[in-house]
Amino acid sequence: MIGLREFSKEYKKARITYKIKSLKWELRYAWQRAWRGYDDVEVFDLSYKFIERMTQILKDFRKNNIALFPNPDYQDTVHLTDISLSEKETNDVLDEMINHFENSDINAWTEETDLTPSRKGDMEKIGKFEKNAMEHEKQALAMFVKWFDCLWY
Repeated sequence: MIGLREFSKEYKKARITYKIKSLKWELRYAWQRAWRGYDDVEVFDLSYKFIERMTQILKDFRKNNIALFPNPDYQDTVHLTDISLSEKETNDVLDEMINHFENSDINAWTEETDLTPSRKGDMEKIGKFEKNAMEHEKQALAMFVKWFDCLWY
């Protein structure tokens, strides 16, 4: 799923016939997102789309956030609303969560390197990329669960 603004950048080196076919599908998906709030691509690739979308949403949230997260060390106190993280600490939590979401793309090795799965040495490197991405994904989701109730302003 890409926005129509990014279409020309995404398909810059593609043939014109492929661009026309792709534009048809991108317009269809844009209509589905406007009508339903999601498109068919998101239904069939929900895990990746969730991570991709949350990354962008958290970046926008961080930029516009005006609230402070409560301090998790003081959850058992009576005055929870009086005890919160500082603005820097709140932004650090958001930055860490964003970083984990950004680095949880299992297929990032295809974009960042010239690795080929058919080469023996490359398979080990690809495996390390994927393992690293899965660790980031676990951390991102754990943080998302921990701070879920605080993601509002």
